[in-house]
Amino acid sequence: MERAAILTEWAYECYSKGKVERLVENDEEAISDMNWVKKLVMVAIWCVQDVPLLRPSMREVTHMLDGILEISAPPCPFLYSSTSEVEKSSMGFSNNSSV
Repeated sequence: MERAAILTEWAYECYSKGKVERLVENDEEAISDMNWVKKLVMVAIWCVQDVPLLRPSMREVTHMLDGILEISAPPCPFLYSSTSEVEKSSMGFSNNSSV
């Protein structure tokens, strides 16, 4: 489980610093579509939120991936992080597609 926590921290760090390409350095197919990679990373960060109420349902996940729901910038997924900005009043999703 420790390795999974390290992976999620690294992925969030890359995302928050605008360095998502570091997550797919040796994957030519992924590198060719960084918008899709960014979308996947954003959805993944929503899905690993420490606060269960902030995690999207599977229906919302599929709608985000299909472009039916817009994906808002996810907050830090870690409850006990100094950089955590958990928004309890909003899930961060809205209609329309835009990454």
